[in-house]
Order: sequence, then structure tokens, then C-alpha cells
Amino acid sequence: MFNLNDYDNKTLLITGASGYIASSLIETLSRVNCRIISVSRKNNDLWDSNFWRAILKDVDIIFHLAAQTSIKLANENPPQDMQHNIVPLITLLETCQQHHYSPHIILASSVSIYGLTKQLPVDESQPDNPLTTYCLHKQLAEHYLKYYIRQGVVTGCALRLANVYGPGATASSSDRNILNKMILTALRAKPLTVYGDGNYIRDYVYIDDVANAFLAAGLAINVVNGKHFIISSGEANTFMHAIHTVAKEVTLKTQKDITINNIPLPETISAIDLRNFQGNSQAFCQATAWQAQTPLTQGIRKTVNHYYKINEGVTS
Repeated sequence: MFNLNDYDNKTLLITGASGYIASSLIETLSRVNCRIISVSRKNNDLWDSNFWRAILKDVDIIFHLAAQTSIKLANENPPQDMQHNIVPLITLLETCQQHHYSPHIILASSVSIYGLTKQLPVDESQPDNPLTTYCLHKQLAEHYLKYYIRQGVVTGCALRLANVYGPGATASSSDRNILNKMILTALRAKPLTVYGDGNYIRDYVYIDDVANAFLAAGLAINVVNGKHFIISSGEANTFMHAIHTVAKEVTLKTQKDITINNIPLPETISAIDLRNFQGNSQAFCQATAWQAQTPLTQGIRKTVNHYYKINEGVTS
């Protein structure tokens, strides 16, 4: 496993700094003496090469997390999604090439690139089969990064994340961070809603494990360079099991019973929403000695305790 102190005296650029994963990274890195440059889509023009030129000098590592994260919005407006998820990365890479900057770039990607898979667990040998605009653009971002790596402009890798959950800010997109949103709903003593039977399989990976994966990749330049890796817990749980676990842990915390309602699938639901996925992260484990440390029940309990505390118990 990586040594956090190896980040001492490094200059790190974190895009998407106001987001979920970035917030966890910044909190962890606050324990060491490193310089952090925080960049948010809300406050900066990531499409402007002059912006990148002004901040990239002396940057050692970039954690590129800035993105539009809604599958629904990406499908509704592909050109806009391209503008948010592809153009900033190209501008960053072109700026590196033109001005001879050579940072190590860790790109946040998604296991949804694999589409519908017939065999579980899934490893990196599985062919890509993007089924949505969001997935296609994630794949394209990886291709651009790998192209500039092959040209010798930068080093880096892509981390394909499974379903991330755990304490932290909730996503603004309604189709992201579903488990966190279910926990918040249950803490308000409201019923939980599950589409269909909920028996589709998910691989839920805890936020601290994800942050540690990024940090491990940042210090393993030679072994991760030019590759993509699955970052997952390796656990296979049905969505319904996860929701029952949420209800149980919230009841233990609040002494209030939580109702779970199954409702028919909406006609507009995407096939990607009903896919089965379990990841195999052995390639990344072998490259960096990283391991997912948090089983689902423990992670849900930690998340319940976190939101219960910051909301001062039961909210209405």
C-alpha cells in the first residue's frame, strides 16, 4: 500500500474539487505537507488553454475528476456532455504538449463502459461495450489520455469506478449516489422506493477505498502508466439487499421502522440501470498493493452514522 507521506512537497492539481471524491481526496491529503491546487467547473473555465497554462507549471500529479455525471443528461444532450467531459481534458492535454508540461494524470472513469456483461466478476480483459452517451464519452476520454501518453506528453492511467458510496456530499444528479440518497431518505423516516424486484447485482465500493485508489495510482507511475483499472469492492450484492441493509442500519440507529416499496419499472428506464456488475480489481491490487477495506454492511453503518450526526439525528 502507498505511503501518504510520499506526497510531501508535491504539487497536486485536483479538478472537480467541490465534488464527492475530490472532497475525500483533499481531506486525506490535508494530513501531509503538499500543495493542492483546487479547480472546480463552477468557478473556472476548463475550456480555456490560458487557464491551464497559468496553473500547470510545476504540477506533479493531476487527479482529473471534473465531469458531468448524469447518464440521463448526457443522453439528452450529447454535444453539451462532450463539452463538459471531453473538451476540458483535450485542452489540458494540448496545453501540456504545447508548453512541455509532463504531469502524471489519474482520470476518473466508470465501469459502465463495459455495458451489459454476461459473466461475473468483470476484469480488464472484458471488451468495452458502451451503451449510453455518458459511457461512450468516458471511453473517449480514456482514449485521449492514452493517446497523449503514447506520444510521451504525459503519464497516467484511468480508474474505472464501480458504485461509489459513503460519507460526503451527495451528487447533484438524481441518478448518481443512489445508496447515499436512500440512506438520507431513510433517516428522514420516509419509505424507500425500489424499481422492479431490485435483484440486479451491484458492486458498492466505499469512498475511502476509492480515494486511496487514486492516491495509490498517483505514486505508482511506472506500473500504472497507459492502463485502465477496475476499482471495486469485489462484493456482489443485489440492490434489494443493499436497501434492506440501509433500512436495518437506520432502524438500529433511530429506532424507527423503514418501509420498502417495490414499484413497476418506468418505461423510460435504461438497460444499463438494470445491468449486473461485480468487479475484479486484482490487476490494480497487484500493481499498487491497494485493497478495498470496507465491506458493504460496515460502509453503510459508517455512512448512516455520518449523516445521522451531521443532521443531528432524525430530520423531518
